Amino acid sequence: MLERLGLFKLNKRPEELERLVNPYDPAESLESRAKSYLHANCAICHINAGGGNSQIQLEFATALENMKLIDAIPLHDKFGLPEARLIAPGHPERSVLLHRVSKRGRGQMPQLATSLVDRPAVEMLTEWISQLAAANSIAK
Repeated sequence: MLERLGLFKLNKRPEELERLVNPYDPAESLESRAKSYLHANCAICHINAGGGNSQIQLEFATALENMKLIDAIPLHDKFGLPEARLIAPGHPERSVLLHRVSKRGRGQMPQLATSLVDRPAVEMLTEWISQLAAANSIAK
């Protein structure tokens, strides 16, 4: 409707645009589920000019290799994780993002409006990180 009014122009028809998926639906691809979760829960801050002081880009439409997330060395707390990375491909136990999502208290993510760990999301993110090939490491 807004396009018909001339207020903006879409490059694609709406049905051709990528859409967030239900992060809890195992019928969807694991990468789409992980990116949808990160977009919905993290991208409000973790995008350009989003307010978060991290350099990661967690919008759904951002290509994985441009997220500044995979194999990236954390700029802030490493929480005592060995060889910590924001996401350590194939190694959930070394992944700071997963650690932050898995805890409540100092360093928790998301920071606001949550007092419980989202266990299904933690399981999904653990599976996603586990299947990421270390050979596909992108940024240090």
